[in-house]
Amino acid sequence: SHSNHIENAEFLKSDLFNDCQKSPWFRKQKYHRVLLDPGRQGAFEISKSLHLLKPEIIVYVSCNSATLIRDIKELEKQGYQLTKAGLIDMFPHTTHTEVMVQLVKTKRKQIKKQSRIFKM
Repeated sequence: SHSNHIENAEFLKSDLFNDCQKSPWFRKQKYHRVLLDPGRQGAFEISKSLHLLKPEIIVYVSCNSATLIRDIKELEKQGYQLTKAGLIDMFPHTTHTEVMVQLVKTKRKQIKKQSRIFKM
C-alpha cells in the first residue's frame, strides 16, 4: 500500500488460527472492514473474537470450503450475515478453487435463519 500511496488502509499479518487478542493491532480502535485470507486451516480463533474489532464488513477468501463453512457459522453467531459469495478459478484445469464471501454486520433482530447453503 505504501508504494501505491494508499493511506486509508492498513495491512496486518497474523496467524489467524491462533488467538489474536494479545496482538498489539487487535487492541486498536474499530476496523470498518476486514479482509481475511487464511491458509487451509482457516481462521478459527479470530472468527471467535472478530466481533470485538467491530468491522461492518468482512471479506473472507478461502481455499478450503470446509474451514470456510466452519468459520462462517461462527461469524453468523456473532451477528454477521453472508451477503455475497463467488468462486474463483485461479488454477484452470485443476480441482483447486478459491471461494470469496462477504459478510455484513446486522442487528440481531434482522438476522434470518442461518445460511442453509452451508448445511452439510
